[in-house]
Order: sequence, then C-alpha cells, then structure tokens
Amino acid sequence: MATLHDILERARASQQRIPPGESAWLLAAAVRIAALRNATLRPRLVQLDANGNMTVLPFAESQAEEETAFLAPELFGPDAPAKDEPRVQVYAAGALGYELLTGQPPPDPRVGAGRELSGPLGDVLRLAMAKDRRERFANLAELRQAIDGVQRPVGPDKERLAFAALAARSEKWTNVMDFDRAAIAKLIEHVAQLSRQMEAVRSGMAEVQREQREVDGRVAAIDARVAAADTAPVHASARASRALLIGALVGGIAGAIIAIVALAVLSRTPVVSGPVPGAQSNAQSH
Repeated sequence: MATLHDILERARASQQRIPPGESAWLLAAAVRIAALRNATLRPRLVQLDANGNMTVLPFAESQAEEETAFLAPELFGPDAPAKDEPRVQVYAAGALGYELLTGQPPPDPRVGAGRELSGPLGDVLRLAMAKDRRERFANLAELRQAIDGVQRPVGPDKERLAFAALAARSEKWTNVMDFDRAAIAKLIEHVAQLSRQMEAVRSGMAEVQREQREVDGRVAAIDARVAAADTAPVHASARASRALLIGALVGGIAGAIIAIVALAVLSRTPVVSGPVPGAQSNAQSH
C-alpha cells in the first residue's frame, strides 16, 4: 500500500514526474471518492494498493495539521471555518491537483497558484485554489463536474491498471523514504546534536570576546598610566635644560657687555709722553 504522498516524494527524490495523464486520472478519482464521502483530501490519506484500487482515509479534524499548504487562506485568519467546510475542502482538493500536475508542493495559501498551472485543468485548479473563497467551486461535487468536463473519462478497469503500474514504478524510484527509518532518526538526532554543539561554541566564543574586551580595557588603562608616569620626568628635565641654556646665554651676553665696556675704558685712557730713560742717561754722561 502506497500513499500519494509517498509516490510524490519518491518521484521528487529521483527527479521523476508522474505523467500528466496519470496525474489527471489520480485527481479525478480522488475528487470523485471525496465528493461521495464528503471527505477532506490530503496526499497522506489517498492510498493505492498493488491492484490499483484507490482508498481515501478519513480526515481527523482533531489531529495536528502536518500539511499546512493544503489549508485554505481563511483558516489562517480569525473566525476560521472548520476544515470540512465545503469550500475549504475544494481548496484542499485543488492543492492536491497542483502537486500532482506540477510535481511540487503547493504554494503558500496566502500567495496562491501562479502560471505554473497550464491548460484547461490548470484553469480549474486555479479556481479551486482562489484566495477569495467566493470565487471557488461551492463544493466537491461542482469541482468533480468541472474536472470531468475538461478531460476524457476512462473506465474503471483502465484506471486501476494505470494506478497499479504507477505504484509498481514508484517502488523502484530511489527515495530517502525507502531507507531504514531508524537510520534516518539517528541522522536527525546527530544533526540536532551538532546544532546544539555549534550553539554552545557560539556562546563560548561570545564569552571569550567579552572577556577579551575587558582585558583590552585594563591593558589600555595600564598603558595610559605608564605613559603618564614616563612623560613627567621628561618634562622636568626639559625645563631644567631650558633654564641652563637661558642662564648660559645670559651669562655670555653679560660677559660680552663687560668686555666691550672694558675696551672702551682702556681706549679713552691718555698716554704720558716723556724722554726715554735710556736717552736721558746718555745725555747726562756727556
């Protein structure tokens, strides 16, 4: 037994696509069953057995929603209706058709489908996924009629053969879902443990950086004190050197002035003229 969710996940993992014809048949069959049973569709609730028989499991309103892309936009606002309200069911069915035709998960319900949906069936799905609930089909029965009107119906035998072949092919597609679930759980736990360790490392690095900033501040304060202590004697010695230089200059200038005055005094002193002592002695002897 395989669900549409499993088949779609395997297809994406192996880069496969469900052929458009089979996708349209799958959607038509699921909507037909849902309309008859007033069922709310989700890919996990649509099952195919090995013989190609389709079953739609009941939707549990009380369970936590795992596939929020299938919720109608009004479910995100105040006074949200129930998930089994007819137009809400139409939106979910349109989202299932979107995933079957495009191979990708449905878009955010508050954004809506784009041009990736093409052709007459794409137009039907865009109406089913309209953000304004008043633009959607009133119920699943109207949606079923619209789908049947844009494609040629196939008989139940051919439909079962196509579904059985799809289920068999999907078993061969490489998919991470085929791995042992215990190994996947262990891998998830390992990744979570690594995340916790990385968070601890980031916290430790932040603490180290904080302590480094404190140390840098203390070092800067010590450097400032040392610089102040070193520059004080230098200023005192500079003042003493300037005083000695000024004293030397003053002393030199004073000495020069004294020398000039002395020379001036000596130059003004008169020279006493008279006979040479040696000449006077010679005259007396004669």
